[in-house]
Amino acid sequence: MIRQFELKKYLHDLLEVDAFKDYCPNGMIVEGSDELYSGITGVSFTLDLVKTAIAKKSDFILVHHPHGFWKGQNQTLTGPHKTKIKLLLENNISLWGYHLPMDAHPIYGNNACLAKAIGAIPIGGFMKEGNKYIGLKLEFPEPISIDSLLEVLEKEVGIPNFTFLHGKQYVHKIALCTGSAPNQVEEVLEWADVYITGEARENTQYLIQENNLHFIAAGHHQTERFGPRALGNHIAEKFGLKVEFIDIVNPV
Repeated sequence: MIRQFELKKYLHDLLEVDAFKDYCPNGMIVEGSDELYSGITGVSFTLDLVKTAIAKKSDFILVHHPHGFWKGQNQTLTGPHKTKIKLLLENNISLWGYHLPMDAHPIYGNNACLAKAIGAIPIGGFMKEGNKYIGLKLEFPEPISIDSLLEVLEKEVGIPNFTFLHGKQYVHKIALCTGSAPNQVEEVLEWADVYITGEARENTQYLIQENNLHFIAAGHHQTERFGPRALGNHIAEKFGLKVEFIDIVNPV
């Protein structure tokens, strides 16, 4: 068991929340039970995830995407957003959300965990938000064929949504930014052989083709399952909690 304020301070410090300029709150968003024994983690705050937490009698939900709490979004408690919050309060379940801090953490972050899964080594960062880099510059110990990289990604992440393959047969330097970061293509053109992110834009194909680069859009949701799972496993082990990762399927 851990108290709310203890977990709040621990995760705030671990994820270096104050170093980021983000588009949503990071930390405890909805307060539930003061004593935490079990919880679930997931990519996004959805009604299905709330219902799963209720069924499992969870004390908290921890997500990467706190939908309904983004800056510029309608903050009124109406419609489906009201339903989710009402269910949380009625069942004394807390909601925790960590967006950019969960992307960027060097051990439990989405990028770090995906890099480890595909066998690539971090050598730096790009896409700076606040005082921290979100994306990772990676290298493989030895160059591998683009076909081999696609096989590894399919095994660890799933079949990519889009692949624009206009680079070299063997690749060594990888730019990785999980989620939605297609606009960062131009930031990595000079040094990367491959850019891996979650989504593409209308102009992505042309940029890739004209600059002789490989681009892999491996899915926004698919590439961001790694952080919630890893962070949940960590707090479960450290504090003796029961924490389960719940993957609500999303093809985007």
